[in-house]
Amino acid sequence: MSSRRRWNLWDDRAESIWREVEPGYIVVNVGTGNARRGPLETKLPAWAERIPLIRAALNDITAEFIDRRQIAELFGVSSTRAGRLIHRMGPMLHGNSLVVDAADVRKMLSEVENDAVIRDLRRQLAEKEAEIDQARQ
Repeated sequence: MSSRRRWNLWDDRAESIWREVEPGYIVVNVGTGNARRGPLETKLPAWAERIPLIRAALNDITAEFIDRRQIAELFGVSSTRAGRLIHRMGPMLHGNSLVVDAADVRKMLSEVENDAVIRDLRRQLAEKEAEIDQARQ
């Protein structure tokens, strides 16, 4: 089988696995007996609950730059995850290390908080729409 044919099979399968049913809803694993239907949501990181504590600890850091070790301690994550967080914030190269400043960390924390608010509002809207649909029936 040619590689072109394999890619076409993969594309066909991908279309059947992920397809949008209604705006905001998706069906996963169509035709496999494992179909799940639910609202599209962004998954919040595990440390999102600790944002106020992270902000407080961030105020205690006096260093100009924050490295991977400090990010790992702040967020309570592994060194690998801390590296990913640093890349997400847009790091600077300081010597041989990638670092961020406190403003970058605060900006990312605010973005995650905003994502949580949007997620909650979408969930509330979906619940209200479900109530309206039930009332119409």
